[in-house]
This record gives sequence, structure tokens and C-alpha cells, in this order.
Amino acid sequence: MYRSLKGSSIKAESKRKFYESTTENTVPGLPTQALPTEQTAAQGLEKPKVDFLQENIKNARLQLIEYLDLAKEKYVEQSEQYYKVERQVTDTLSSLHDKREELFPNSLYVLTGFLTGVVFTRRSNILVRATVPLVCGVTAFRVFLPSTFANVSSWFDLYQKKTQPDLWTKKQELYNKAGKLIEDTDKATTETEAVVTNYLEDLKKKVGTYAGLNVEQKVSEKKK
Repeated sequence: MYRSLKGSSIKAESKRKFYESTTENTVPGLPTQALPTEQTAAQGLEKPKVDFLQENIKNARLQLIEYLDLAKEKYVEQSEQYYKVERQVTDTLSSLHDKREELFPNSLYVLTGFLTGVVFTRRSNILVRATVPLVCGVTAFRVFLPSTFANVSSWFDLYQKKTQPDLWTKKQELYNKAGKLIEDTDKATTETEAVVTNYLEDLKKKVGTYAGLNVEQKVSEKKK
């Protein structure tokens, strides 16, 4: 403390910081306000980050919605195809079955025929075990459900002709050859039987002529 010339006292502040900012808030506990330049700089840095995050969230949400829509569309498409095939199969089976033939007992007979083939071939090789039960089942199907079997055969023939025309053509050629072979065999058998019958008749006449017997005479006439 120093005294002036007029006797008044002058107080000097101890340890004064001359180079500190006079605008600084030195009272503890009070909030400080950032300078306008600092606020502008901070906002300028935070704004691109917020925009980038919002853009990524938006893109992810749009991609998720697009994926869900695509999955829904695929599900609807597959469901429609499944139900379409199911209706086609159901309608086809219903059209092939002859309503005059009862399914319940006859189908059991067909199953019994198939299982019979399985039992008979249980000790055979794999080829026989795969063929004989199928043949027995088809045979029982043809015997107990003849009209339905004919419908199924016709449908299968048309289906094979539509989907596998080359195989169907070869099958028809083989079928025609087999039919012609059977026809030729029957014809040859008939001709052979006629030739043998004529030969036996001639031989019988010759034997009767040389032996002096009347082979044309019936047994009842000889007894008289």
C-alpha cells in the first residue's frame, strides 16, 4: 500500500495476470460460453458427420425394404407355382380314376399284389427284387382296376409323347415290330397247323388204301 501526495491510499493488486483475457469468467460454478468462432467451427465439423450417418441409415433401410419386398415376391411366386402343380395333379388323378371302380378294396388288392412280389423275391438278386414286385403290382392294377389302368396308360403315353418324342417314337416302333412279330407268328402257326393237318389226312388215306381199310368210316358205323 502506498500513500499519494494528498494523503489518500492507493491499493495495488497482488499477482495480477496482465496477459490473461479480460473476458474470461473467473467465478467458479458458472457456465462458460464458447466464442462464436469456436461454435461455428464445431458445428461445421459435426454437420458432415450427422449427414453421413443419416444417409447410411437411409440407404440401409431402403435396401432392407427392397430385400423384404423381393423375398415376399419370391414367396408368393413359389406358392402360386406349388398350388398350381397341386391342382393339376389332383385334377389329373381325379380325371384318370373311373368312378365306377371302387378305390378302397381294389387299391388294397393292388398293394397286396406288390407286397406278394416283394415276399417272393426277398432272397433273389437286386434286379429281380426291383422288377418282380413292380410287375405284380401293375398286373394287379390291371386286373382289379381295368378302366383306370387304361386311362393311366393312355395319359402316360400322351405325356411321354409330349415330353420325350424321340423315346416315344422308338417305343412305338418297338411296339409295332413286336405286334407284327406276334401276328406273323400266329399266321405261321395257323399255316403250319393247316399243313400238318393236311399231311396227316393224306397219310391216313394212304395207310387205309394200302391196308385195305376204310378210314373214312366212322366208329359208330363200324359197330352197326
